[in-house]
Amino acid sequence: MSNSKPSFRYGHSEGRTEVCYDHSGKHLVSCGFDGNVKIWKSIKDDNPTNINAGERVYSIGIKGKTLFSASDENSVDKFSLPDGSPDGCLVRFTGTVTHLSVSETRKLVAAGSSDFDIKTIDVETGKQKSYLGHQAPILSVAVDPMDEYLASSSCDGNLKIWTLKDAKCVKTLQIISRSNDVGNSQTLSKISWRPVTGEDIAVPTETGVKIFNRVTWVLLQTLTSDVTSTAYQCCSFSQCGRFLAAASADGWIVVWDTETQLTVRKIQHPLKSCISSIAWNPQQNNCVAFSDTRGQIGVLEDVVESEEPTKPRRDEDDLDALFDEEDDNMMVDMMADEDDKPQVIFNKFLTKPFCDLSPIPCTLDVFTTDTDVDLAPPTILPSLPIETKYTLEDDASSVATATVTAPTNFQPSSMQPPFQPTSTPTHLSHRFMVWNAVGVIRSYTDVTESAIDVEFHDTQTHHALHLPNHDQYTMADLSVQAVVLAAESSVDAASKLKCVHFSSWDNNKEWVIEMPDGEEIQAVTTGDGWIAVCTDALQVRFFSLGGIQRQILSIPGNVVAMAANMDQLLVVYHITQGFGKNQCLGFMLLEGVSSGSKPRSIVGGSPLPISQGSKLEWVGFTAEGTPATVDTLGVVRMINRSFCQTWTTVVKLKSITKSRHDHCWVVGLHENPQQIRYIQCKGSIYPSTLPRPTMAVAHYKIPLCEPESDKAKYEEEYWRTKIFSSHREYLTSRGYETDGGEKQKSDLVVQQTLMRLFALCCKSDAEYQAFDVCSMMPSSASMSLAIKYSSRIRKIMLAQRLSEEAILKQQRKVMQMVESDDEEEEEDFRTELQSGYSAAETEWSSQKSSRKPTSSRPVDVDNDDDDVTGQSTLFSTKLNLTSTPKPKKTSQRSKMDVNEEEEVQILQEKPAATDNEVPRVISGVQLFLEEHLQSIEEQHPDLDGIEVRKIGIKQFRALPAEEKQ
Repeated sequence: MSNSKPSFRYGHSEGRTEVCYDHSGKHLVSCGFDGNVKIWKSIKDDNPTNINAGERVYSIGIKGKTLFSASDENSVDKFSLPDGSPDGCLVRFTGTVTHLSVSETRKLVAAGSSDFDIKTIDVETGKQKSYLGHQAPILSVAVDPMDEYLASSSCDGNLKIWTLKDAKCVKTLQIISRSNDVGNSQTLSKISWRPVTGEDIAVPTETGVKIFNRVTWVLLQTLTSDVTSTAYQCCSFSQCGRFLAAASADGWIVVWDTETQLTVRKIQHPLKSCISSIAWNPQQNNCVAFSDTRGQIGVLEDVVESEEPTKPRRDEDDLDALFDEEDDNMMVDMMADEDDKPQVIFNKFLTKPFCDLSPIPCTLDVFTTDTDVDLAPPTILPSLPIETKYTLEDDASSVATATVTAPTNFQPSSMQPPFQPTSTPTHLSHRFMVWNAVGVIRSYTDVTESAIDVEFHDTQTHHALHLPNHDQYTMADLSVQAVVLAAESSVDAASKLKCVHFSSWDNNKEWVIEMPDGEEIQAVTTGDGWIAVCTDALQVRFFSLGGIQRQILSIPGNVVAMAANMDQLLVVYHITQGFGKNQCLGFMLLEGVSSGSKPRSIVGGSPLPISQGSKLEWVGFTAEGTPATVDTLGVVRMINRSFCQTWTTVVKLKSITKSRHDHCWVVGLHENPQQIRYIQCKGSIYPSTLPRPTMAVAHYKIPLCEPESDKAKYEEEYWRTKIFSSHREYLTSRGYETDGGEKQKSDLVVQQTLMRLFALCCKSDAEYQAFDVCSMMPSSASMSLAIKYSSRIRKIMLAQRLSEEAILKQQRKVMQMVESDDEEEEEDFRTELQSGYSAAETEWSSQKSSRKPTSSRPVDVDNDDDDVTGQSTLFSTKLNLTSTPKPKKTSQRSKMDVNEEEEVQILQEKPAATDNEVPRVISGVQLFLEEHLQSIEEQHPDLDGIEVRKIGIKQFRALPAEEKQ
C-alpha cells in the first residue's frame, strides 16, 4: 500500500464543492459556493482560469470544449472552453439545480433539482425529457454508460432507475434515511456506474457503499471499512472498472478492489473535513481528485502502486485508431489456436446463471494476460432475440444456429406504504399532520422544541391547542369532539395512541394507551364518538372517546389508509402486490360503528379502482358522507350509491393545473355545493406550512366523450346532478332530515336539462335519441311537455311513441302502488297472536320496537329543554342532520295517493284533438273502469274515488285473459 500523501490547496470559499477532470485528464475543474468555476492545469497552478457562473455553483460537467454548470439560478448554463465565455442556457427548472451528470458517450446531460424534477437533454438536438416520481429534492443523477438507464437518488431515501427511452421508472430501492433538503441529508449519495459496460452501480449510503446488479437490481455486495462509521458521501469507479474510491463525512478516503473486496488504500483528510466530491483521472488509474466542504481541493496520487496509466480512449468513428496498437501477428496466432482446439463462439452470459457472475476486474487494459483466465467483460443481456452461432466438436464444418430470447422481466411494483390523508411526509421538520373540515394540526421540530399546534376553522368549536410532542407523534386526526394522535414504536417505547377529548365534561380530558409488543400503529381515524387504529398485525382496533376498548377487526392485507365520517369507516388495504407500477388495492366500508348502533358491512371487501401506474393520494368522505378517493394522477372518484355501490370518476384535477409541475393537494369534497377544496402547490406535491397556504375551489366535471359538444354538455350536467343529489336518499334512509328546497332545485335542474337535451335531439333529427331522453324523465309532467313539443314541431311518429310510452309508464306505476298496498293490507300473524292480551313485551314486540332509525348520538326525549351538543358540523352548511325518525307508512301512503290521483287524472284527460296532436291510445284497464266504475261506487258508497278505482283495477286483474282483450 502506498504511503504518498495528498496535495491540498484552497480553491473556493467555505461550503460544498465539486471536482471533475476533462476528457484529456490534463485539467482539473472545480466549483463552489463562491459562484466560481476554476480550471486548474495542476494542483499547484496558482493562476487558474476563473469563470463566474452564479452566486452558488452546485455541480459541473464537461463535454469536449463545453462546460456545464448547475447554479442557484435554477438553470444549467453552458460555457466555452478554454476561455470560459458564456454559451447560453441548456435547461431551466423551477428550483435550484442540485446535481448534473454528463453521460460517458457525451451525448446526454442529466440534471436534478430541488423541485423533485429530473431532466435529460440531448446535447446535439436539445430534446428534453422529464422524470417525475421522487417526493423530495434530488441528491444526485448518473447516466448509464450504455445510454439505456438513468439512476437518481433523492432526499426521500429512494434510489430510482429510469429508462432513458420512455422515462419510466423500472426500479425503486429504499437506500438512505429521509430528509427534507439536500443540506439536511446525512449523505449526498453521489452514484457511480461501472465504466464502459455499466454492469453494476455503486451507491454511497450511511452504512457503506452498496453495489447493485444491472440486470436484476439485487444487492451484490456492501463495501465497508473499519476506519469510519460515518455516512459515505460520494464514490467513483476507476476507468478500468476494478477499483472503487469513496469518501466519508469525517474525511476518510477508502479505495477497494472490487474483485477481492479488499481495501487497497485509506487515508484521512488532515482537517477531518466532510469530502463532498471525488473523481478519478480518466487517463490514470492511480490518481484521484477530491474536494471538501471547507472549499479545499486535493489530489491523491499513487493510489494503486501496480496500476499503469490508462491508455487514451479512441474515438469510436476512427477505425484506424482502433487497431493502432494491435499486434500484427494477432490473426496468425488466432488461426494457430483454432487448429489446436475447437472454438465455441457463444454468449457466456446466456450459458451461465446469474449467481455465477463474478466481479469484472478491468474493462480496458486486461484483455490480454499471461494466464488462461478470461477477463473480458460479459455481454449485457439484450432485450431482443439473439442469433448465436457455435461450432460443434464432432464436425468443425457443420454450424448450427440457435436463437435465444431474453426472458420477459415482470417487475413487481413496490407496495404503497401507509399514509394519513391530508398530511405531508413525516421526514419534514415542519409539516401538516392533518387538514380537514374541522381544523388543521401542524407539527414542527427544531433544536429547542418539538410541538403540535391545533387550530379550528370555527373558534366556537374550541380554542387553539398547543401540545408538546415528546413522544414523537407522527399520525393525527381531528373531529369536533377530540384530537387523536398516534406514534410509532422506538427502541425503548411501544407504539401508542393518545386522545385529547376536549368536548368531554370530565376534567380528565386526555388518555394514552400502548399497543401490544411488536404491534405498530400505521393508520388512525376518528368518527362520532369512536376511534379506530390499524396496526401492522392487520388488525383494526376500536376505542371509545373515553378510552374503552371495543371490537377488533381483522383485514386481509396491509393497510394503506383509513377515513371516518359520523358512524362510517372506510379502510383501504393491499389485496396483493401489483405489477407494472400498478397497485392492487381493496376497500372495506362499514356503517353503524358508533356506540348504540348495529354495525353492518356496506362493502365487505372489494377492489378499489385507481389509475394505472398511480398510487392512492387521498381517501375520505365528502361533507355529505359519500366515500371518495384521489390518486396521484389527479383522478377523483366517488361511490355511486344509486348504481350498485360502484366508483365513478367525477373530475380529473390535472385539467385544472396550468403547469404539469403543479399539483392539487385535496383538502375536502362537497356535494352541495358541488366543490372540491384544495391547495395549489407550485412546482411541488405538498404545501409548505409557512406562509399559510390559500384554499382554492374547483368544480366537478364528469369525463364524458366529446365534452365540447352541446349534447355532451347537457349529458354531463344531467349525470352530475343525479350523482351529487343521490346522497339525500341515503341520508333519509338513515333517519336524517334533509333540506326539501335543495331537492326541489336539483329536480328542477334535472328536468330543465333533459328538456334542453330533448329539444337538441329533435332539432338534430335524432328521434330515437329523443325517445331515450324521455325515458329518463322523472315525472309525467315532463313527459307531457315532451309530447306537446314534439307535436308542435311536427314529429308525429315521435309524439305517438311517446304517448304510448307515457301510458305504459303510468300503468307500471299504478300496478306497483297497488301491489305495495296489497302487502300492507296483509295482516301479520304475530299481531293476531297478540290480540286480546296485555301490552307485555314479547319476542316480536321487542324486535319491532328496536327498528328505529339510527341517530348521530343518543337524545334524551324526556327533557325537551335539553340542547343536544357534540354533533358533527360537517353537514351543518346545507343539511340538518337531526335524529328525527323517518315518517311512518301512513304519511308515505298519503303522499303516494296524492301522486296517484294526479296521475290518474292525467290518464282521464281527453283534450280535443287538433291537427298536430295524435289521439291517445285507450288501454283495457281504462275501458273496464269506464264501464264498471259507476256500479262499483254504488256497491261501496263509503269509499272515495281513489279507493273505488283500486277495487276496479283489482277486478280487472282477476279477469281471465280472454276477457281482458
